[in-house]
Amino acid sequence: MQNIHKVALAGAVVGLVIATTAMAQTSATGTPRERMQDKKQELEVRRAELASSTQAKRVEARSRMEERRQKLIKQYAQNIERRLSEATERLENIADRIGNRLDKLAAQGAAVAEASAKLATARAKIAEAKTAVAGIAAAVDAVIVSDDPKASFESARSVIRAAQEKVKAAHAALVDVINSIKPGTIRATTTPTTATTTP
Repeated sequence: MQNIHKVALAGAVVGLVIATTAMAQTSATGTPRERMQDKKQELEVRRAELASSTQAKRVEARSRMEERRQKLIKQYAQNIERRLSEATERLENIADRIGNRLDKLAAQGAAVAEASAKLATARAKIAEAKTAVAGIAAAVDAVIVSDDPKASFESARSVIRAAQEKVKAAHAALVDVINSIKPGTIRATTTPTTATTTP
């Protein structure tokens, strides 16, 4: 019971202290109109601070988004460039193997002039494809430093598509060479002799 009286007494004391400070503030700040103007000024200051901080946050978010976009564009282009470079390397390896096969057929006396000409054409197309693939990095770098990334990204896309088409053309040329040397189309003029042993 005494605890309840102590709590009630403490509450009354706190209430008096709050009431006293509130009355002191009203007498210190002046008339209600002045207090309203002060509060209005405080609100305007807060709004200005909030607007400036919001603007700073927007600028920061835009810069982060732009950095992320540039990183994604660069990553996308690097992946495509890597895949196309690997494809041209594979095409070069196939062209070398075809060249070795044509040399073997020529050594056997087969007429491989037409296939050799097609192989030379295929090698030229592979070289064009390698050049086009090498141009992808420069096109993407131009996108990243551009003032209008959307328009320059379209030009980079066209460079990428052109490189892809050149790789496809080089592949088709190699297919044409392979079709021209399939068994039955080129025959050796001399038949290889096989040694037979009699038991």
